[in-house]
Amino acid sequence: MSQFIPFDSTRERIGKALGAVPAVLSEVPSLCFVRDLMGRVRILVDLVPETGTPGDTALAQFCVALQDRLGAHTHPVAQMVLALPDLEELTREAREVPMGAHRVRFLDRQVTGLGWSAVPRHEGQTQHPTRLTFYSVKGGVGRTTAAVVLAKRLAEDGHRVLMLDLDLEAPGLATALLEPDAQAEFGVADWFVEDLVEQAQYVEVDMVARAPIARDLPGDILVAGAHGRDPGDYLAKLGRVYLDKPPTDDRPAEPWTQRLVRLVEALEARYKPTVVLLDSRSGVHDIAAAAVTALDATVLLFAGGSNSALAGYQLLFRYWQKQGVAAQIREHLKLVAALVPETEQPAHIERLQQVYWDLFLDTLYDCVEPENDQEPESAQTEDPEPFSYDLTDETAPHAPLPIYWHRGLAGIVTLRALDQPVISAAYEKFLNGVTDLLPELEAT
Repeated sequence: MSQFIPFDSTRERIGKALGAVPAVLSEVPSLCFVRDLMGRVRILVDLVPETGTPGDTALAQFCVALQDRLGAHTHPVAQMVLALPDLEELTREAREVPMGAHRVRFLDRQVTGLGWSAVPRHEGQTQHPTRLTFYSVKGGVGRTTAAVVLAKRLAEDGHRVLMLDLDLEAPGLATALLEPDAQAEFGVADWFVEDLVEQAQYVEVDMVARAPIARDLPGDILVAGAHGRDPGDYLAKLGRVYLDKPPTDDRPAEPWTQRLVRLVEALEARYKPTVVLLDSRSGVHDIAAAAVTALDATVLLFAGGSNSALAGYQLLFRYWQKQGVAAQIREHLKLVAALVPETEQPAHIERLQQVYWDLFLDTLYDCVEPENDQEPESAQTEDPEPFSYDLTDETAPHAPLPIYWHRGLAGIVTLRALDQPVISAAYEKFLNGVTDLLPELEAT
């Protein structure tokens, strides 16, 4: 019986094969690994080395080493190498990830999960309004209510706030803020469906409605719901929302994630908001990933006190760590302690801060070596300051902004009638903390 080699050991074993034949990296500089949908690894090169050359010898030895270490998770040696003249173009989504002592290009072909590692680099000053994504790995933590409360505070300060309901499987933002006949004609799902047939511009003109809770405020709250006032055949539309846009003669295919970016940019251009609030779907599906990773937004991570929420964030953070994108996403994150119980509140928040500090330290923060007072000045380097925080640093991503459970919240039937004393008791620290995160905003 052949040796069982599990999927999770793939990368570690590629690293060991590289350690056994390190010459392959210098002799075949275009080397890239791809793991297919079946979980089998192949080696991609732009040109197979000529027979008898050092590159040919190193590559042949490496194929044997890889077969020996990966077993069923690779192809036979004779079929392991695939030459692609357009390798750079075809593998532009590949990332450099650690493999043992080396960092090599690795491409994971997945049906889902790709969105969580597709974190673009946003260089320089952003050219769009401030964006905040409300996200949680588990539902039922009050994301939507918190988004509405924040929108109202921002409107009180004179800001024009655009809210998008991206929780399309459980829509509710528009119905929570608007009477049925006051909702816009179209919603987010309509935009995605009509965009497939080049009619998105007709939807954009009537997919936003003004929330009445901002009627007498200096600012404004604009709501783009998941659907319009008449949802129509919503489930049929939902089945088409997440499609990538196929290529045409004059443009390439467009992934759904990029379509979402284009939707947000189109609404920003049309309605000129100061702040955009995105109510994301919960869970770790690719649909939620787009709102977290692709939109250059500050991401509020809602977490209750349950171990299940912590376990979900562990999965996500470790995935970012393994994909080598921790440095791109960690500066955008801020933890929210949702529904802090009425009793023992300080102890609850302290515990949450401790366990999430441990998680951030293990996955997203840089490892900081203890200071050595004896180190000579000449040995000091000018490396960038490490991204790491003390346990008690309230400015840190892991330091939770609290939202306190209040019995008055249990009686709220509609978010169109927020009780100010309840809001102050439950959300004041959260609101102050979020506004501290935002850049200086110019009111409308």
